[in-house]
Amino acid sequence: MATRSRLVAHTQVARLRGIPALIARCAPGRAVLSTAWPTHARFKALVARLAAIAALFGAAIGPAGVVAARSTEPPAAPSTEHPAELPTDLLSVPATRLARLAIGVNMSHWFWIPHDDSDRGREQFIRAEDVEALKAAGFRHIRLPVEPGWLWDGATLHEDGTAALDDDRLAALRRGVDVFTAREVAAVIDVHPARTEWFNQIDDASIERLDRLWASLAKALADSDPDLVVLEILNEPHGLRDPAAWNRCQRRLAATVRRAAPRHTIICTGDMHGGIDGLLRCEPITQDRNIVYSFHFYDPHNFTHQGATWGFDGWRHLRDVPYPATREELERVADGLESPRGREVLRWSAAHEGASSPWNAEAIDRRIATAAAWSKEHDVPLYCGEFGVYRRFAPAESRERWLRDVVTTLERHGIGWSMWDYAGGFSLLADGPAAVTGRAEREFDPATIRALNRGE
Repeated sequence: MATRSRLVAHTQVARLRGIPALIARCAPGRAVLSTAWPTHARFKALVARLAAIAALFGAAIGPAGVVAARSTEPPAAPSTEHPAELPTDLLSVPATRLARLAIGVNMSHWFWIPHDDSDRGREQFIRAEDVEALKAAGFRHIRLPVEPGWLWDGATLHEDGTAALDDDRLAALRRGVDVFTAREVAAVIDVHPARTEWFNQIDDASIERLDRLWASLAKALADSDPDLVVLEILNEPHGLRDPAAWNRCQRRLAATVRRAAPRHTIICTGDMHGGIDGLLRCEPITQDRNIVYSFHFYDPHNFTHQGATWGFDGWRHLRDVPYPATREELERVADGLESPRGREVLRWSAAHEGASSPWNAEAIDRRIATAAAWSKEHDVPLYCGEFGVYRRFAPAESRERWLRDVVTTLERHGIGWSMWDYAGGFSLLADGPAAVTGRAEREFDPATIRALNRGE
């Protein structure tokens, strides 16, 4: 207690005698404080905060807490230590924020693989009236995928070692977010690499760059309303040989975000493409309770991704695959497919999925229930950040039935959700990409709205 009193006294004196002098006196090994708190995390956090103030006086603080002249050495990577102190009123995710995450849609193909890559195309992707239409349909948030390579070249740094983001593009992103938040619709900022050259796999170099990017992006978004802007670490991490590696990487990245944005809610996820299996081996960050944990749901993939031209090569050969479906029904559809590869893939589903767990609402509930159980075990909130059906070749009634079953299951388990997507191949809009590029009206697909329980 005496040590804490001395610290308060030092802080008061600092207002009169100068912040840099206080930091020097508080350096471990240099003052009476060091005998009581030589490695205490709160003390380190205090020194770090005072160091930022000291910079205004032309000083910088070294790793031992000693004030020194500014270094001319190359910038070091941001610290990986998680902040020890959090705002006392945010020791959990506020209920108002969880309520906003209850119902949402992904705004893909805007700042990620855009339908129109021009500045004009981005500015016209969403209009105020579109946001009002979403609100009227009951949507409370959007999830906004952002290509990290669009914001940063992966090389240019500020003096402090953080990423030098493209100012014009960052401003465009902020304008896009503001269109929603100005109307009380929340936005999840989702770092979503697909074409970023410096993040084509998860390794030490890519995590280093992602850490630098988040140090800058979180700082740039720190002045946004934390009740309306949520920060998602990374979309669908995958490809790690060591299952524990992603947990270590995620802790580091979350710490970087938290230092720059102490009040914003963070979204974390598991590896294995962010699916339920990855969630089950995700280690919650116990030092920070203002975090929501995410999973994506597309089971069974041979239904939801039939006809897709990316990812697994077998999907492109599938057509008219129904849901719900038994083994016999899947075998019958497989026999009618023209492509030998398509027949092979769907027969696999019939043998391995249709036999033991037919495609139906009960199977969906069993699967999502495992995620809900993980959430309950760890006492953390859960969010389904993506689910949907590729529309081009899926039977319309089957798509509507699957969406309804998934939404009903998520809501029964108290899990917030964001459908994939607004105007892409899984579209909420009737005419998808054509609607946001000026070639069709921006009208919701009635069957999708019904399936999502957003109207009759």
